Amino acid sequence: MILMRHQNQLSLWQSDTPPVPHALYLAAGSSAWTSDLALAQTLEKTIPASLSEAIQDASKWHHLQQYGTVPDILHCWEVAHAVEQYVENPTLAQRIAAWHHDLFEDTDYPLDYHRHRYGEKTTQLVQACTGVGSNRRDRQLAIHHQLLQQPQAIDIKLADRAINMRHSLHNARLWKMYQAELPAWDELLAHSHSPKMVTFFQRSAQNAPESNYGGAPSISLPCPKNI
Repeated sequence: MILMRHQNQLSLWQSDTPPVPHALYLAAGSSAWTSDLALAQTLEKTIPASLSEAIQDASKWHHLQQYGTVPDILHCWEVAHAVEQYVENPTLAQRIAAWHHDLFEDTDYPLDYHRHRYGEKTTQLVQACTGVGSNRRDRQLAIHHQLLQQPQAIDIKLADRAINMRHSLHNARLWKMYQAELPAWDELLAHSHSPKMVTFFQRSAQNAPESNYGGAPSISLPCPKNI
């Protein structure tokens, strides 16, 4: 049984074969990963098959993508973990979409195949989190509009932005940019049905520690994405 802690993950993720993330974190908040396929298969029996497939897909399609020296998949893990922590009784579609929120934006994953594999609702949630446009302002406006059309995606995007704000403390330019954009998030915060997620977002915007949040790895992450 090989459990890989964060400090040991880089070499594993930079290998030719991506590791299999085990899903026990969903119940226990674990931050470990495993390269032991048999162990992973045993642990994955504790979650729905479609969610297990979604984690596998995220692992495969984001494999070798990274910011600085940290794999993108860690960001997906953090967002998924925040949704599990702060959304009361998240739907299966929300749980999958949390893992896949960057899938259409950062990879060439076929839209129609995603719809066939995970269902129309899940694909709609991922699309709602995907910025479309030629510049940042257009992408942000598109996401805002899309989220209002798909309310179940709002908490996923709130988690995404909250985590990005937390990691932007290492970059003054990004932190200033996120702070300047905060007023545009007021309407989305008002439409959230998860008070705990709203609190998590607000505390992240205020640079306040979150003692109950077990998702952030104990390593210094580089600058996050600008979406």
